[in-house]
Amino acid sequence: MKSIDKNAKRNIARYIFQCGIATAAILLILIFLDVLTHTAIIAALGATAFIVFTMPRAYSSGPRPLIGGYLIGIIVGCGCSLLSTLRFMLPFFITRITSYTVFGALAVGIAIFLMAVTNTEHAPAAGISLELVLNDGDYSTVLFIFTAVLFMTGLRRLLGSILIDLRDICGQIRRGNMFFVVVVQKSIYRMKLIVKPPSLERDSKRRLKTCAAL
Repeated sequence: MKSIDKNAKRNIARYIFQCGIATAAILLILIFLDVLTHTAIIAALGATAFIVFTMPRAYSSGPRPLIGGYLIGIIVGCGCSLLSTLRFMLPFFITRITSYTVFGALAVGIAIFLMAVTNTEHAPAAGISLELVLNDGDYSTVLFIFTAVLFMTGLRRLLGSILIDLRDICGQIRRGNMFFVVVVQKSIYRMKLIVKPPSLERDSKRRLKTCAAL
């Protein structure tokens, strides 16, 4: 078993280019975020950058899973964070840490369920819901997360024509060639069905002349 993908050797420039874009995107995010107090958020956004820039053709890299998944993660995380701090909830738990633990797990479960039923599955977004429960994210943090997601979504859309899945470069090229062949074959087949054979055209003209004579 080879440790290095043979496609990477053949397309090393493509690998460096797309990984460089992911590096630049995360660098911009880290400049505006406290790397010491928001480690879980950074981890989630880093995982999102990996998905977006190494598998841009995957469903989870699309705008619906990206924006929808994080929107669900943020709403569920904020909701569970609020519930975990309510006074009438505290008698049900021994300590506040227990409350955070239970509602953190609950936030992840609810977020996964809602993503699944709305077709917005994006794994890193579930981690955001947990982070917002454990660290009591404020409005500025929530706004920054959503802005970072919109930034990566827009960057993927802007570079969509040149980004490809790094895990299957050769396969995509082959599928692209096969798609072109199939399209050409279908076009030729349809032309054959539309265009009448010469013999039929001659018969049609004779019948028209006969009808005109009558």
